[in-house]
Amino acid sequence: MVGKNQANERMNTVETIEELYQRYFNELPERIHKEIGHFNVLKVQTSLQKTPEPLPFSRRDYYKIMLVKGSYKVHFADGTAEVKKQALVFSSPQIPYNCEFTNENRIGFSVFLLLPFLIIMET
Repeated sequence: MVGKNQANERMNTVETIEELYQRYFNELPERIHKEIGHFNVLKVQTSLQKTPEPLPFSRRDYYKIMLVKGSYKVHFADGTAEVKKQALVFSSPQIPYNCEFTNENRIGFSVFLLLPFLIIMET
């Protein structure tokens, strides 16, 4: 059983975009540090070859938009959203969450954005 301090510590951790790429690909895109902002679209079926361990419950330093057909659960601090067919999911750095795929049959896209990219698009 996780104690209250451990749960709070997990919610206060922040996964960086670099850690995301290391977790899935064991390398960084070569352009990631040359850009003012970062924007990338990945096919879910190619970025997740097998059902991975659930993502750690934490905040991210990036925005994510995910359109996936398949079954999975998105856990937030105050509840869980269960997807049985398909969904469009938006996440922001302010909200801690984790995603748990419940089968290997999924297809879709994930978009990763860093805040500077969003600011550039506004001007």
